[in-house]
Amino acid sequence: MGRHSLRDQILRAGLPVFFRSGYHAASVRDICAAAGAPQGSFTNHFGSKEAFALEVLDRYFDYLKELVAAALADETLTPRQRLKRYLDVITDKLERDRWMIGCLIGDFSLQASYHSKLLRKRLDSIFREWRTLFASCIAAAQSAGEVDSRFDATELAEFLLASWEGAILRMKVERSRAALERFKTIVFETVFQKPQASRATEHKHGMVTRRPRKRRFRSHLVALVTACLLVLTGKVQADDSSTPQNSVDGKMTRDGIDLFYKIVGPANGDYVLVLSGGPGEDIHSMEGIADELGKKYRCVMWEQRGTGRSKLPRYDSSTINLNAYMEDIEALRKQLHVEKFIVVGNSWGMILGLAYGGTYPDAVRAVVTIGSGPITFEYLGVFSDNQFARLGACELEMRDFWKDPAREAADSDRAAFERLRAATVAYFFDRKKALQMASELKPEDYNFRVPPAFLKAEGKYDIRPKFKTITAAVLLLQGRQDLAGEANICEANSLIKNSRLAFIDKCGHMPWLEQPEQTWKIVDEFLAHLPK
Repeated sequence: MGRHSLRDQILRAGLPVFFRSGYHAASVRDICAAAGAPQGSFTNHFGSKEAFALEVLDRYFDYLKELVAAALADETLTPRQRLKRYLDVITDKLERDRWMIGCLIGDFSLQASYHSKLLRKRLDSIFREWRTLFASCIAAAQSAGEVDSRFDATELAEFLLASWEGAILRMKVERSRAALERFKTIVFETVFQKPQASRATEHKHGMVTRRPRKRRFRSHLVALVTACLLVLTGKVQADDSSTPQNSVDGKMTRDGIDLFYKIVGPANGDYVLVLSGGPGEDIHSMEGIADELGKKYRCVMWEQRGTGRSKLPRYDSSTINLNAYMEDIEALRKQLHVEKFIVVGNSWGMILGLAYGGTYPDAVRAVVTIGSGPITFEYLGVFSDNQFARLGACELEMRDFWKDPAREAADSDRAAFERLRAATVAYFFDRKKALQMASELKPEDYNFRVPPAFLKAEGKYDIRPKFKTITAAVLLLQGRQDLAGEANICEANSLIKNSRLAFIDKCGHMPWLEQPEQTWKIVDEFLAHLPK
């Protein structure tokens, strides 16, 4: 008897878990529990959750292509009828799932495409392949005189798929077939309506009982595309704030270096500059902060030099130094025509935010630090010692494994990433949350060339002198179990004249992840009482 494949078992279990929990919330632990497989099996068969998700996505698309082929190859129907048949088949399947499960391709497009280049590229190729299947059927309908030929079949297929995915999102919110039926009715009476001449012929032979109202075909197509794009980009969730969140990409160039950012939040309101940790950590790590503050404030998700899209030609003291980071922020403030930033930072983001507040006191309205960074080189030593002390035997063994000179030489970035992943438990009070984060870390979210370049440039750094010139209100928020230690944050509080210190119990280095309710209660209260 052949050996049962745990790999297939895990892959089969992955689809319902991704549908139920979404890409980010679906942990390796959840997937293995659903498959009845040990977590070690997942690691043996898949390099990462991202690679696993890619295989699940491919399996799902293979299944979907079978449905497409069955509907669009049915020669007992006209091409136009085949298009509608496919949408009816999918509607019936969605109904069997009680309108709670949509399309994995659409779900991943919203949840994962911003974070994963690998998944984004695969999703793009899936849409292209999917589009080709429908374009052939639409072209046949145009040749048969069933669909207007003034638009390219490929463009019409693109529109059909994008807008159908938008209707499915709306269906999940309404928990009914209304959005799907509304879409089908409108699209087949406008974009895919039979050309007027053809309809007139049918009328002459008694095939219809009324003539269509006169419409401008192009204006209807534009209106429908706009409506569907609004649905797709809205990312409606049941627990969202009533205030709509916009998302605008931007770029600033300083000294020949392109630096990127995204503004998330309402169209009006104070600007909150969000600073990630590291240095060298991608701004994606701070999305939970933007999700909350973006309900009221315009959050500038700043991709610091050397992170995300903000690439550097080299990594040395000429490109990575504290002054360069601060001057980048000041240039950004001027480009955005912001009088004063509210600065929010975690870890290294705290160091940079406070340094900027002391260097440009008139440019900062407030600084909020959520999780502490070492304010001197000596406190960095405390940080490292606490990290080492909190690691168990397994984590230390893993760290030593990736410290091996041969592995370091073979792939230094991989070795640094695996050491970071092994150390994740030191950053949390709740070990379960630490393990979940460790399973979701991605190498592309870190640039390991940045920290050594920074330390080489700044040496035994000390940002305490800058605290004396900070005039903005400052909230120093820290978990009691933050591995930065309490002496570090207490000294900062003693040196900043207009600061408030708050601790959260049972909480490590990232309070908004471990104790979100307490975190946002303290932050909201602080921001609400800022002087105008």
